Amino acid sequence: TPTLLSEVQIARCYQFVGNTMIETEEVADGFKNLYRSHRLIAETIKKNVIPAKEIETETDELNGILKLNEPLVNSSTGFEYAREYLSILNTLGLHMCSTDSLQKMNDAKKILLLAEQCYKDWDKYFTPIGVRMSEAPMTEDGLIKEDCKQRDLCAIRHRMDSLYTSTLFFLAQAYTQTDALIASKYAHLTMVHQLETRSEFSKKMWAENALHLSGFYSGQYQYGKALHCLLAGKHMMPTEPDDEETTGKVVWAFGRYHLSRLRYYSSLPNTHESFVDDTEAWFIPFPLPLPPVEKLAHIKTFGDARDEFKKANADFVVASKYYAFDGQCTDHILILKDISELYKCLISFEEDVERQAAMHARRLALLESIPGQLNPQAYLTNIRQLQFDIADIANDIFDVRLRQKKAEGQLGKPLSDRQMNKLNDAAQTKYREFLSTFKEEKQAEEVRLAVFRAKMRICSLLTKKYYKEPKDEYDAISNAIKEYADVIVFAELNPMGDEVKDELDLAKQMHSLLPGKKRSIAQA
Repeated sequence: TPTLLSEVQIARCYQFVGNTMIETEEVADGFKNLYRSHRLIAETIKKNVIPAKEIETETDELNGILKLNEPLVNSSTGFEYAREYLSILNTLGLHMCSTDSLQKMNDAKKILLLAEQCYKDWDKYFTPIGVRMSEAPMTEDGLIKEDCKQRDLCAIRHRMDSLYTSTLFFLAQAYTQTDALIASKYAHLTMVHQLETRSEFSKKMWAENALHLSGFYSGQYQYGKALHCLLAGKHMMPTEPDDEETTGKVVWAFGRYHLSRLRYYSSLPNTHESFVDDTEAWFIPFPLPLPPVEKLAHIKTFGDARDEFKKANADFVVASKYYAFDGQCTDHILILKDISELYKCLISFEEDVERQAAMHARRLALLESIPGQLNPQAYLTNIRQLQFDIADIANDIFDVRLRQKKAEGQLGKPLSDRQMNKLNDAAQTKYREFLSTFKEEKQAEEVRLAVFRAKMRICSLLTKKYYKEPKDEYDAISNAIKEYADVIVFAELNPMGDEVKDELDLAKQMHSLLPGKKRSIAQA
């Protein structure tokens, strides 16, 4: 005679078979078995026994699950079979969010959110009569200690919390493509529960995830939480082997954390906005021996910025040794670009023009020799990115000196016209080197904006040179008119939408105005 116990055991078998079939690409039949498992568990919760001959009767089980507003297990049932119920919801959610179907992904979210609610309801019920996971005496291997006085209660808690850890992990996967905030929330909570349950996991992978979470919190301007994640990652990251996959990742992440802070404060040096913390409602510190999460002081002065700069620069220098140019070329270049940006951010706090120019020159020296060391056939994209960055730095140097020259001595002794023209020509040359790598008139969408802006900056530089003779200025304006015409044609052949509307309007305006200036010079 079928019993509730045998029914739930059969449900487990269907779940195992369905899971195995999906993993061996028998997807349709696999889901049928998972739905049968869910149906059996649902009936068991209701104290109903399905006759054996009806077990494989086809029903619209998925639609029934999606219509539920609350879990089937609750306090009225004493949360009996909560473990089996949570397990089948997890399995359904896992396989649905592993597909490319948007509908399946949305279904997975609903099912996994139902699983999350199931655990939360169970937790409220169980905690007053049982134990919290943090109170359960566990070995490092994730086993309940032999001398535990509440062994049965601890075992129940550990099984449910282990299942809930999987729920959180699958929810993080389900939201990865659609909502970074929610995905990060579930990723963070997954990692907390992994530590509490002493689950079997890769410490290295856990540490890497902590470093990624730090980047997320930095993007939310929650730098205290970002630092907490960095320290957790450093604590968990294996130190052997001591290479770019372990210590190198940690030290680079610390450098980028300090760079992120400096980048943010350099963008608003005179105001310090307070952002709504969307993470506070669910943030939980990792259960590790770490300092408490603190709100960090603002970076307001050049001294503050210099201190942050020194921390980041020291980390980047160490990271660059782990990611050496000879063996880790691409990563080494990225670190050099991070250092270059670090100087750029510090410049925002520096008032002295000479020191600004010196720091820009340092940026140029970091990158200028790299493109020539790379094989264009293997590293064309890297070369182009570097050439554009180098040209922008050369343009920044010219802009600093131009601002000094226009200040007429108030910002120090300006450069001569000849020196200014030399800087101008250097910036133009850098942009033209970048443009020389593009042979076709029509460009791929991902490079159009960079090409357009390089052309625009050449046009701008042409109109900022100093001339002794009117004929030289006349010829330069003629060149500028041709360059602006080229920009307009490029934009027509390579649409870029509203992102370049203002710049394109300026190009058209200059193209129509410069002939008038040219005539004025001729008449004079």
